[in-house]
Amino acid sequence: MNYKDEQTEQQSKQEEQSVSILKKLSQMDKKTKKIIGRAGIVAASLALSAIMIVSSNNMENKPVESVNSYAVVQSGDENVSGTDGHVKFDAFFLQNNEGATQGVRGINTEIGKQSTLYMELKVLEEGYLKDGVITINGKNFYLATSIEQDSEIKNDYIGSNVKEIELNQINNGTQREITGVVRSGDYSSPETIKSAIGENENNYSRKDNSIILTGIYVNGKNEEIIIRKEVPLTVEWYDEEKVETKATNRGMSLAKGTPGQTSNLRTTASTEKIYYQVNKIWDDNN
Repeated sequence: MNYKDEQTEQQSKQEEQSVSILKKLSQMDKKTKKIIGRAGIVAASLALSAIMIVSSNNMENKPVESVNSYAVVQSGDENVSGTDGHVKFDAFFLQNNEGATQGVRGINTEIGKQSTLYMELKVLEEGYLKDGVITINGKNFYLATSIEQDSEIKNDYIGSNVKEIELNQINNGTQREITGVVRSGDYSSPETIKSAIGENENNYSRKDNSIILTGIYVNGKNEEIIIRKEVPLTVEWYDEEKVETKATNRGMSLAKGTPGQTSNLRTTASTEKIYYQVNKIWDDNN
């Protein structure tokens, strides 16, 4: 059973428990019910609702502890097609798995913090690479870099949201590592700390990010071969403060007797279902 199934099963059990408790409350005599009042029943659902929201977010947004959560970089992944193994390119994050450091294709990071992205380019025994460009296709992240111009890098790339890195001619025998840090936005101001995510909830987890190498490989026979290598990356964000805020806001809206709104659509259906059951049980017994 995967964690999605566990989450669904946990929510179902919580719903059943809440309804059972509420039914028992509804069966009390009218005098007792008047003492307890509507607030008591709503409070029961409120407590469960808050638990469900926090529980769901803890499962969804828990920082990755095992590299198995994302694809692990395998030998041969770095090969660039059409170059007979002479050009290699890869992009990955590093994570520790039981003491061993491995490259992985994804990362889960708290909003406002950062993770290092590694890009490795190699031109081995034969030929060279010209007109090379590394493109950062970040759907929900900014790549901040501090890369200075040198014999392999065409220009200075120092910024909070670098989109591409142009290369000089890369001759055979060259191995170059380029790094940057993945961020949820521009960290120069609190107002822009989530600018890469925006207001779309779907941007908290995106699998369609990629790093792309393009250029022309000139082989030992002086033949020019257009190359393109795309490396997919998953970038996920979580917000510890948001979990607590959701639970608090949800509680306030339920206490007022109106279905509140929550930005986490995965938990809305379950909490609204409990709220509906609370009111139905009350109305049926009054």
